Amino acid sequence: MQLRDYQKECIEAIDQMEKGSALVVLATGLGKTVIFSHIKRRGRVLILSHREELVEQPKKYYQDCSYGIERGDKTSNGEDVVSASVQSLVRRLHKFDPKDFDMIITDEAHHAVAPSYRKIYDYFESRIHIGFTATPVRGDSVGLGIVYDRILFERDLRWGIENGFLCDIDCRIAEIGYDLTGVEEQMGDFKKGQLDDALDRDEINDCVLKAYVEMAKGQTVIFAVSIDHAEHITERINKQCGDGTAVSITGLTENRNDILDKFRKKEIKCLVNCMVLTEGTDLPMIETIILARPTKNAALYAQMVGRALRLYEGKEKAYLIDCVGSSDEIDICMASTLLGKDFVEKKNDSEKKEEEEKEETLLEKLERLPKRNFKVEHMMLEERTIDLFENYEKIDTYGVRFYGLFNGECCCNVGEDGMIYITKPDALGNCMIYLDKEDQEPYVFHRNVPEKETKRVVENILMKHFLEQDYLWNKRKISYWGMMPASENQIRFIKSLTGSAWFREAYGEYRLDSELNKETAGITIKFLLKEKKNRK
Repeated sequence: MQLRDYQKECIEAIDQMEKGSALVVLATGLGKTVIFSHIKRRGRVLILSHREELVEQPKKYYQDCSYGIERGDKTSNGEDVVSASVQSLVRRLHKFDPKDFDMIITDEAHHAVAPSYRKIYDYFESRIHIGFTATPVRGDSVGLGIVYDRILFERDLRWGIENGFLCDIDCRIAEIGYDLTGVEEQMGDFKKGQLDDALDRDEINDCVLKAYVEMAKGQTVIFAVSIDHAEHITERINKQCGDGTAVSITGLTENRNDILDKFRKKEIKCLVNCMVLTEGTDLPMIETIILARPTKNAALYAQMVGRALRLYEGKEKAYLIDCVGSSDEIDICMASTLLGKDFVEKKNDSEKKEEEEKEETLLEKLERLPKRNFKVEHMMLEERTIDLFENYEKIDTYGVRFYGLFNGECCCNVGEDGMIYITKPDALGNCMIYLDKEDQEPYVFHRNVPEKETKRVVENILMKHFLEQDYLWNKRKISYWGMMPASENQIRFIKSLTGSAWFREAYGEYRLDSELNKETAGITIKFLLKEKKNRK
């Protein structure tokens, strides 16, 4: 097998590890199984997975050694490589010596903090432990740092698309009119039973059918809320498009592999599933994903969309259809989530009216990856009292105005001294805090700050080093002048930057916000200067 350069780079980094645990983050479709099957073996290897398909899948890549399976009625017998389901192995640990395995590989490692996984890790005395995942951010916000020491290697979705290893995505939004105002939240997502009640309705399922008929292209996978929801959507598609067009595939489906084989041969055109095809299923011929189930879980969202991102002969791009409801006040993940923006942008009344006047059945097409949405938004932080000094003298913080950026970072303004940035959390839940000033190298204040502590740490930095500039970051003082319209000089400078070749290449055309004020104009200018510097 001809390995890609980034795969070789990842393998080399792992081979150089002497001991410890590390996480490898690879977007779906970049070949994690190929990578971990090529790691040099110094002893026996244990592969941990949580799904039937994932346990069986790696076998074809291990041709130079013996391969055993621990799952259900299958048991291993001292093979060089043992692939095990967590559910089976955690009940069979007594069969093994703690020193049996030199290396543990965890597939879909965002599950690694679960008690069953950690019981296995605690039992074995392996030299190294490598976790592979495409979605390091868990829905329950539990950081993977309690299992892994560091991130060893990372290639995300944007990198994969920009470098031609993953499909570009054509993103559409279909308004299907559901209402989630009464659906409660549980563990970072919607309560499944209540979500099913809200979505599994005749009129809503008819809209999903219409989205499939009018918008889907090629082999299609639809994600439903429940088994009943999946079956009801399947019935509608087959009634209109012909028997056998769609098949429901759920956790209760016994002939799952036969169905998947028929889908690969294009004998079945559409699979309507309930949480079966989110991880580990290799179906690169999928062209369209229809999300008929909303979620607040960014990791789950990325897993569902990731099913369509693999390259395939004759496949030009992947098509993503987000089915959304009429409850704008409800935060849900959408295509922009893949770029680091967590939730759908809310539209005001004038924007809704303008869309209605266009008489469009779809909302305006979302930006095409890898083009990125250039927008600065406010992130408000509650004012509170904190202890700053050893003598416990209490000082009231003024409340800092933070700004959220398209790349997942947030920042605050310190004037001529530049901007203080908080990076997007890594897979271990840590952020870097640094100062960036034009024509100077960034100055790092802290490298590994837990995400929930970052705002407090920045407040302390501001109080200690930038108190004289509080009119720029103190949200009370900003309000006196920041809401005034942007000056002509600010607008002129922004236009000169956004009209340059490097900006158009990165973001396309930029429409100047007519409501731009002094505050957001200043932040926009500083951010543009930073981007310009980074591209030199």
